[in-house]
Amino acid sequence: MTLSIKRTLLSLAAAAALAASLTGAALAADAAAEAAFVKAYQAAFDSKNAGAFSALLAPGGDPTAVQFYTQMMTSEVADGKLTSIALKDLSPEDQANAAAVQPGPNGNLQLLPKPYKKLVLHIDTKTADQTSSADSEVFVADVGGKVLISVPTPVK
Repeated sequence: MTLSIKRTLLSLAAAAALAASLTGAALAADAAAEAAFVKAYQAAFDSKNAGAFSALLAPGGDPTAVQFYTQMMTSEVADGKLTSIALKDLSPEDQANAAAVQPGPNGNLQLLPKPYKKLVLHIDTKTADQTSSADSEVFVADVGGKVLISVPTPVK
């Protein structure tokens, strides 16, 4: 191969990689990053640590939405026991829901970074009066090789 063809191929490969990153193509974190995220979520749940939950949220989200997400995650831990936690692939319906632009109190919002999986939780709650269980899920994204929870972010 001539030097000019090699340069052209390298330029095309670099342009394709840049285009994929600029179009918001959902990147997938590796298994180690996914395992670290699940472990961090489990630790935050077990310690009932709101700060640890907040650290799992992707940056750049709408402040009201971030506050809501943190409250939602910490409210689940009050009397609950996390009995199942798993990252699962997105169904076509999940992908459509995750990509949808929603109206927010201060303008339109969309889950960003673009999710590639969802965290599925099963929580059992037992109080003196009752026992219940609930399933919960949040969308997650690869942010620089780290798995974080996608949050509603202002879009135009």
